[in-house]
Amino acid sequence: MSWLMCVASHNWPEFSDVLSQGPHIRMEELTKTGITTFVKGSFSARGRSRDLRPISPSECEELMNSIVEKAQGVFLWVILVVKNLVNHLDKRKRMNMKDLQDMVDDLPTEINAFYARIWNNIEPTDKETASRLIRFLAASIDNLE
Repeated sequence: MSWLMCVASHNWPEFSDVLSQGPHIRMEELTKTGITTFVKGSFSARGRSRDLRPISPSECEELMNSIVEKAQGVFLWVILVVKNLVNHLDKRKRMNMKDLQDMVDDLPTEINAFYARIWNNIEPTDKETASRLIRFLAASIDNLE
């Protein structure tokens, strides 16, 4: 009897050391094209963010590339980051490429740390409502199972 096993994880040393003998696929390389298309499309499809490319095409390209690289193949992270940047662009009239790049550089790459940051940025007066909504969603999902 022979067995085939497929294991998926981040490229953390504790996994890659053990699994380095077998064939492997780097998922971030497989998702890179799709993530790049999403990032470029998201910025070109928005109002204010569309204005950044003519002002500073090389810095805009650098910003988009840094988002793709920092994502490490995690689409959810990219979606949250792009939404965050676009929201900042829509709210602020004077925001330059350095401000946006600093925001990206400051973001955690781990999705749980990113969620924690989002939670910590919720206004204290809104946290009770947010907590109730999360509990409601969790209960709804439990009822579906």
